[in-house]
Amino acid sequence: MKKKIIGLVMAAGVILSSLLIYSVGNNQIKAEEVANTGSKSSVDPSSLRVKFPDYSQLPWQSLPLGVHAFNERSFDTSSAGATLGWHYGRSSDKVIPDFSGANLEELKMNLDYGVTPTTELNGYVPYGTSGGLFNTEEEEPIAGGWTVYRRGFPVSSAPIIFAQGDKVIEPLSQFGHGDPNLNQPAAIASNVKVYTTGTAIPEKAIKVEYELKNNPAVKTANMFEFHVKVESVARILAGKTVSANSLKVTNLSEKKLENFVLGSQYDIDLLGTYNRGYGQDVSDNTLPVKFLGHNRGVKYTAHYLKRTKYVDHFLLNFYFDTLDKPDNWSVKQIRPLGQVESFYDPAYSGFSGPTASGQENNNTPAPAGSIAYSAEQKDPKITAAYNTALYMKNQPVDLEKNQSTGYTFNTAAGVMDAKQPLIFVDSPTAYYTGESPQKVSGTVMDYKATTTSLDVMYSFNAKGPFKKATTVSSYVPGVDKEWSFEIPTAELAPITKEKIVYLKTVNNGNVESTVVQQLLEHNVAPTLTADKSVDWFMTGSSYTINGQWKEADGDAVSLYYSLDGGAPKQFESSLVNSPANTDRKFSSVIAAAELGDTAHQLSVWAEDSRTGESAVETWTISPHNQPNASANLAIATPEIFEGETVVFTSTFQNSAPAPSIWRDVLYETTEVFPEHVKVDTTTVKLNGQAIAATDIEFGADRKLKVKLGEIKPGIEMNLTYNVMSEISNPPILTPIEVNQAYKVSGITADETVVTAVSGELKGFTIKPRIAEIKISHVKEGSDPETSLASEPVRSGLIGTEETVSAKAIDGYILSKVTIDGVEQTPYANSAKVKFGESSEVKFYYQNKPNLTAKLDIALPEISEGEKVTFTSTIQNTVAAPSVLNDVLYKTTEAFPENVDVDLTSVKLNGQAIPKENVVLGSARRLNVKLGQLEPSIEYKLTYDVVSKITTPPLMTPLKVDQAYTVTGKNVDASVSEASSGALQSFTIKPRIDSIYTLHLEEGSERELAEEPDASGIVGEKVTISAKKIDGYVLSKVLIDEVEQETVSNEVTVTYGENYLVEFYYTGVLEIKSAPTGFDFGVVPSSYEKVRVESALAKGDPLVITDNRLGNQNWTLNATLTTPLSNKSGKILPDVIRYKNGNEEIKLRGEGMPIVTRETTTTGDYSISDTWSSTGDGFKMEVAPGIVNELGNYHAEILFEMGITP
Repeated sequence: MKKKIIGLVMAAGVILSSLLIYSVGNNQIKAEEVANTGSKSSVDPSSLRVKFPDYSQLPWQSLPLGVHAFNERSFDTSSAGATLGWHYGRSSDKVIPDFSGANLEELKMNLDYGVTPTTELNGYVPYGTSGGLFNTEEEEPIAGGWTVYRRGFPVSSAPIIFAQGDKVIEPLSQFGHGDPNLNQPAAIASNVKVYTTGTAIPEKAIKVEYELKNNPAVKTANMFEFHVKVESVARILAGKTVSANSLKVTNLSEKKLENFVLGSQYDIDLLGTYNRGYGQDVSDNTLPVKFLGHNRGVKYTAHYLKRTKYVDHFLLNFYFDTLDKPDNWSVKQIRPLGQVESFYDPAYSGFSGPTASGQENNNTPAPAGSIAYSAEQKDPKITAAYNTALYMKNQPVDLEKNQSTGYTFNTAAGVMDAKQPLIFVDSPTAYYTGESPQKVSGTVMDYKATTTSLDVMYSFNAKGPFKKATTVSSYVPGVDKEWSFEIPTAELAPITKEKIVYLKTVNNGNVESTVVQQLLEHNVAPTLTADKSVDWFMTGSSYTINGQWKEADGDAVSLYYSLDGGAPKQFESSLVNSPANTDRKFSSVIAAAELGDTAHQLSVWAEDSRTGESAVETWTISPHNQPNASANLAIATPEIFEGETVVFTSTFQNSAPAPSIWRDVLYETTEVFPEHVKVDTTTVKLNGQAIAATDIEFGADRKLKVKLGEIKPGIEMNLTYNVMSEISNPPILTPIEVNQAYKVSGITADETVVTAVSGELKGFTIKPRIAEIKISHVKEGSDPETSLASEPVRSGLIGTEETVSAKAIDGYILSKVTIDGVEQTPYANSAKVKFGESSEVKFYYQNKPNLTAKLDIALPEISEGEKVTFTSTIQNTVAAPSVLNDVLYKTTEAFPENVDVDLTSVKLNGQAIPKENVVLGSARRLNVKLGQLEPSIEYKLTYDVVSKITTPPLMTPLKVDQAYTVTGKNVDASVSEASSGALQSFTIKPRIDSIYTLHLEEGSERELAEEPDASGIVGEKVTISAKKIDGYVLSKVLIDEVEQETVSNEVTVTYGENYLVEFYYTGVLEIKSAPTGFDFGVVPSSYEKVRVESALAKGDPLVITDNRLGNQNWTLNATLTTPLSNKSGKILPDVIRYKNGNEEIKLRGEGMPIVTRETTTTGDYSISDTWSSTGDGFKMEVAPGIVNELGNYHAEILFEMGITP
């Protein structure tokens, strides 16, 4: 078997896919497989609109079948030397109006490879036999049970696939019905027409139209009825690298084509293998298919061997980012021939059913170049070799007659060599408004190994100059890299019908690409406004769409609607807005059969001939429901007095579900209101909102009429108003019955009247205007209430005023007044009421407070500087209720100046009273705010009264008298008062104080002398002196037990400040007395020793006093300070002596101990008592011969006491 020949569709990097709709898509991530439900997809209506471009303005020229339109290769010449040519041809020379059998395959070849762009690459023309996509060279058998027919080979591409639910057919295939044993075509073609734009304009396009009907002779399980028109357009601009490819299928049958799916399948093989005399050329088609990135589409690449070496690389891009792209696309494995049902096998097509998605959303975040499909991804169940196919389809739609479905995609091709970079634009044509920046986008590619960046340049002039728009940096050679930029608004001026943007790319080696271009067509989208106020339709009737539209460019405008996101339906076409940009009204009817009896979401929009689209107006319409009206009347009270009012509440509702029109509704009472009974029209309200006076009528017929407008369904309406009983003159004497009902009537959608009546009459009674007022005098808080006094019921004419007064009741006071249970504030002893307005006045009384007061003073006497506690006992002796507020305690007498109240000590029942409530004013009377006193509770107010110490101090007793009063406000604002009675008193005595004086021996604390206590008035000073005590000397002084720094025989102290003076004395060793002289008498002179044994002591005896504590020794020393001599100075040495026991001491000029003694008892010791002529004492002994002068001799002796160790 020979391999099929696939022509390369390429020219200078430009591809025009010959009326075919290529579709690819895959990813390294497996495509999502959605279970086939066989039902229509529920999607936004914008995704289902047919955006088949309007090519009606192109200069089409009809081309008879069998005639070559042109065979030209000079439209554009690239730097690679490639030229573009379009060829159309067929094997027959005559026009064939209908096709059947093998002729169907001939149509298929004519349509899908006969009209084929071809390229000449450096002199090498890969034509093949016919250069088409579906060609076979000769008849031969193939596997799978299929029979091969010459010119009728069931080749692997299917440019048109029809499906309904799970039924799938290929109408252009001889065996598209799926039965290899049935030699009948699935469809019959007719009315084939071919058009071309010729060579008159730069833009080139070919259009083929034909009709297809299902073949009634074929009854396979896949077949279903259809009659459609197919339109296929291929369009390209000279010098462009992108072509636009469009397919449109329109239902021509009177019968709705339900759940219809349009699809395609293409076996893409960039190069075939054949021998044309140039040697063997072998293509390499095992390369993976890659994503373009961001869900834009896929890229095919291939290279081939020419005479045993690779000579070129080829690039083919498929773009699915067009506005009118197919709903789903995928790239997978080619299906087995004739197995139409495998179109819904995910292993082959990537689709699991009619509503399944493909790979259109698999490449959102991925960069360009990620794998869409490769040999490694082939499903294991497929045993055939890796062979790619492109698949696409739309979601299921229901097509009424003349409704369409279809899609458009773009293709681009190029030669990938290292000589120059390539640049592609995403769309050959774009539309601009000139009022905002214009975005341009595409891709660049460069195989030069040294390329690291590419600048994208643009110009509005083919010859330049070109301006750099953006730079593709960090470029990796051989990678398809995206770019985009915006042309500033200012550069788009002036606005013209068309502009051409010329683009090129320059790599970092300064090598430029071929210049490509994008056509900018000026277009302003039309505007459309729909009237959404009517959102209902009558079941079984049609619905009318009303609104207005306008278009500013003069383009033809078509108007569309869709129900529930279904297929768009065109209700106006080729409308011309003349003059441009003026509002034009539209109206269209949706048939009752299409609406049925369910609610719909209705969308309406406008599209111009250049795909400009208005905003979509969407709202919900629902079947109208006949109003289900109900009415009820409620009267607020069954009785009123003449002159009063009563509220009428009319409740009515349309309980039918929306939509339910009930408009021009009129409320009308059915009965005549009696004379002197009328409606207060100012009070008429609907759901609390006042109704305009112009819509209310209460006229001579004495009936109320209210215009209510439209009543929405499902909302309870409450119409309220006051009915007034006017006062008659004379007033009525007997009751009047007033009965009433009402009806509400309105017009519904079918102009009939729907009325609801409130039912049986309801009424109220107007009573004569004589009313009673009950008067009660009760004890507050009693349960049950205790009446304190009786009073007859009063009667009077309603509206007249009556004064009702409280009674004076012993032991009680008025506490509150209520009228009809409402407490009056403030209240008084009398109340004014009106008959008919008030029915009961109640006077409440409390027990009148009975205050008692008593004063107790803790002590009858205190001394100046002391304090005494006052206790005031206060009580309201009556039982509750007996309110006593703002109670004030106040002393009646002024406290003396030297008597204060300790305000911090003021307490009530042991609790301190806030200081701001206690005041001792300038009048020196104590005021205490006690607040509220509860009845029957004894309160004790205590505080301390303090006698201040004055200067000078109090000299005579001071009597302090005091009493108090306590007052409080009763509940009726009167005052209760009590007094503590007769004055109570206490006496402040002067403050006499004493000072104690002690004379003590230091060391033993023995009192040496007594002294009476000194007493005096506090504050007076007194001097206290130490005593002279023989044998003692003052050693220290203490005042209040504190030793004074200075020892003084006199101290001054103060009564009241000092209490004790202590004089301490120390016992002394001293010579208490001594003789004033010793007279030894007259001693005769002699040459012999003269001795005198005693001397006459003159004056006091020699007495030693020793009051020292403890047993101590002492020594008496005698010093002869003046030796014994006469007046002439004659001295007698060693004459004066003192004998002490056996020892005799000679007195000289230094002290000599004459007596030593140990004291065992304190007191006096007389040495003189030990003297005698034979014993101790002073002696005189004159040595012989020393006296040579007679006369009186005198000497002086010094006695000194000393302590003997």
